[in-house]
Amino acid sequence: MMNDRKTLREAKKDRRIKKEKIVEKTNKLNRKQQLLKKTAEQRMIFKNLTIEWQEKLYDPVDSTILQESAKYLLPHQYQEVIEERNAYNLCGYPLCSNNK
Repeated sequence: MMNDRKTLREAKKDRRIKKEKIVEKTNKLNRKQQLLKKTAEQRMIFKNLTIEWQEKLYDPVDSTILQESAKYLLPHQYQEVIEERNAYNLCGYPLCSNNK
């Protein structure tokens, strides 16, 4: 009788431990999913910010705006601005308002 109680206690303890492990695993997955979601949201924010700065440079700007844009644009993104300005027959340099 005593062994049966002990066995029942051990079985309950084992089930509880298994449940705790499952919950822990689920929490880890949720944390990972949350981190992935946060990272994706940050990427989207930076992408939108980059597009805003590129659009500002499509028209002629002053030197302070060009300097500020350097904080947000990578070289290939700045190159896209030059190409876009050239497509509209403008000088590629954002400070310049001359046609090609």
